[in-house]
Amino acid sequence: MTTADHIPAPQPEFEQTRVIDVFPFHGFTCAQTSNDDGTVRWWHLFTATGASLGSTSRPELLASLIQQTR
Repeated sequence: MTTADHIPAPQPEFEQTRVIDVFPFHGFTCAQTSNDDGTVRWWHLFTATGASLGSTSRPELLASLIQQTR
């Protein structure tokens, strides 16, 4: 799969205004964000160079997102 084949995730339904955590994840960087009241959370995946690989509201799908990029 190439970068051109990657389908970007839709924008979060609620504005993500808070960064909760940023951490390494299997050779990538993962950032967890939420809306102001913390009721909606998203996980965003980035390469080592800072390119976005996508995001999900279901953290169990991060491994699938990584698999699609390899």
